Amino acid sequence: MLRFIFCGLLLIGCGHGDKETVYGDSPDPKADGDLQAKFEKIRGIVKASCLTSGCHADGKIVDLRTAEKFKSSNSKARVGNGSMPPPQSGPGKAFSAKDKAAINSFYNN
Repeated sequence: MLRFIFCGLLLIGCGHGDKETVYGDSPDPKADGDLQAKFEKIRGIVKASCLTSGCHADGKIVDLRTAEKFKSSNSKARVGNGSMPPPQSGPGKAFSAKDKAAINSFYNN
């Protein structure tokens, strides 16, 4: 019985003060701020070409409304291969070379 109590106290003490990391969370709070700052630089591009009716405006297809969700999406590959935004999304939504470079810089550390 004493061994059981000791093991329980040891387990409780080992976890005290540690922040639990949830999938997708950065263990470094500064990294989250850097990611958000980088996303702010491309937010206008994303808003004009992605967060529109028929694309990702409501987050139902893929939610691109936050830095974390944008980074975890397959948008890097799709912007790179030209399949995003798709031609059927409408005129004026295609990325310019400057827009593509800005989006790529979001992914680069």
